[in-house]
Amino acid sequence: MQRQSYFLLVSVLVVLLSASVLDAQDGGAIFTERCASCHDGGIDRAPDRSVLRDMSAERVLAAMETGPMISMASTRTAADRRAIAEFITGKKLSNGPSDAPPPQAYCPKGPAPDFSKAVWEGWGQNGANTRYQDPARASLPAAQVPRLKVKWAFAFPGEQTSNGAITLAGGRLFVGSPGGKVYALSASTGCVYWYFQAAGAVRNAVRIERIGSTYAAIFGDNSATAYALDATTGAVIWKTKVEDHALARLSGSIAVYQGRLYVQSGKDGKTDWYRNLIKTPAVSMRIGELAMTGVAVPIEDLTEITRVHELFRQKYLRARMAEWIGSDTGRGKVVQLGELTQLP
Repeated sequence: MQRQSYFLLVSVLVVLLSASVLDAQDGGAIFTERCASCHDGGIDRAPDRSVLRDMSAERVLAAMETGPMISMASTRTAADRRAIAEFITGKKLSNGPSDAPPPQAYCPKGPAPDFSKAVWEGWGQNGANTRYQDPARASLPAAQVPRLKVKWAFAFPGEQTSNGAITLAGGRLFVGSPGGKVYALSASTGCVYWYFQAAGAVRNAVRIERIGSTYAAIFGDNSATAYALDATTGAVIWKTKVEDHALARLSGSIAVYQGRLYVQSGKDGKTDWYRNLIKTPAVSMRIGELAMTGVAVPIEDLTEITRVHELFRQKYLRARMAEWIGSDTGRGKVVQLGELTQLP
């Protein structure tokens, strides 16, 4: 009986070891088949192997599961994605937290912040989206701009890029990251008050809004989840899954008006904009000084859709196509604008 148990144990160990070797082999094979054409091909915005190897395996896995590569990796199994992450970084995935700010990066305890007036909020700064800071709030004459010097710098732990907008309120800077972390930093020193790990990449601007007696930091992520955190402590007030579509993401900033949150989301035919156009095809648009009205007509012909996608691919390259429409091979919806009428 002991000999049989020993044989069973050895067999299990051999199977486990073999599976581990196969995973490593599969990671390399899958990368070569699915990823190398961009990452080894000098494609714009696709980091090469040397850059990927500097990342943690967790960071690469997050890019495939909740970040910019979700549409490219969504057809692979979870085991495949993990194998790719470990292969390309040369590192093993761990179950513990990674890329957390070191203890010395945190701010000392101070007085409660005043969030009653945000100095800069969202991509456009205000409801009119002017992207302009008036002189009274800026307190920075044009003549002083050439004399500006770097006061501090903050390196996003584990990140190679940063594309989120910064919100300034209560002496704190709120900003998201491709790895899904949202930081509250001191505007004076760059130290960290708190950080929060979202389920997906956060590229939209954090909105500071009052909820009852608490000021909340409101944002969305690439898993199509919206969050409200206590702006002072980072504690979760609520979170809501906005879309169930596998490729849905919240890349646009959340708008707040009269106590309601307006969230834009989507991917493919389940996107809100596409549904709205099917229901109400009349549209208006402005290109520079030219204003027009027209009718949006969905294109169903696969050949024509492929032709449009190819035009976009030539202009924006495969990496941007995958981010915008869900696939570099073309699954996104295409709408043709017809019956255009120029407005006076």
